Amino acid sequence: MTETLHQRIECGGFPAPRRAQTLSVRFAERYLTAVEAERAPACWRPLFQYRRHPGVRPLQHALAGINAHIGHDLAVAVVSTCRALDCARLPSRRTSTGSATPWSPWRNASGRT
Repeated sequence: MTETLHQRIECGGFPAPRRAQTLSVRFAERYLTAVEAERAPACWRPLFQYRRHPGVRPLQHALAGINAHIGHDLAVAVVSTCRALDCARLPSRRTSTGSATPWSPWRNASGRT
């Protein structure tokens, strides 16, 4: 997944490649930190505690890991990325009809996605 994302970034698949790259790195760092930590974040603890439990099937273990990574790590990585790149200071954009469009970390400076 990460390799595919980085290929898309390099090929111009994102209008704001710096944001996509930063988010990708911070998201991966969240996983690596959880795996290497002496005391993992709370959302990861049950996963590590029961990884060798005979009643937990490999698919259950994989799904629990996906849940912890997407459900927790992604949100933290998005906030961290926006803080690092000062994304919160960018205003919403007005469309041709006058309605506001919310800012997205994937938009470039011109407001295009």
